[in-house]
Amino acid sequence: EQLQKVNAELRERDAADKKNWKEMDEDEWWTFWGIIIYAGKLGKGGAENLYDNSEPISDLLPNTKVNLSGVMKKYRLQQLISVIPLAFHGKDVDDPWNAITSLIDGLVAHFPIEVVTTALGSQSFHRCTE
Repeated sequence: EQLQKVNAELRERDAADKKNWKEMDEDEWWTFWGIIIYAGKLGKGGAENLYDNSEPISDLLPNTKVNLSGVMKKYRLQQLISVIPLAFHGKDVDDPWNAITSLIDGLVAHFPIEVVTTALGSQSFHRCTE
């Protein structure tokens, strides 16, 4: 569901400014999340830091040879960073849980509501998508 939402946003942006906002396939989706996890492991956040050639990321993890530009171009990572959060937002901007509605819905779908409310420390959220 999030991948379809990301692609809808990419299509909308491409129609608006014609800057090659191509749709994302499932392989690119998982590549993106792999880069984000890898960046967390390295302690390097943001595309600028990841693609900084003064300290190659392959130097930060022993026995690792990674050419990040060969995995995903910097401009594309920046595009995806700008649209992927929208896939997790709901439509009700007045809802305090709006920014993470899909995440909460996913938790509620897999765990009893009591577990989710305890984990979040609140009972004020509601299932956002039915």
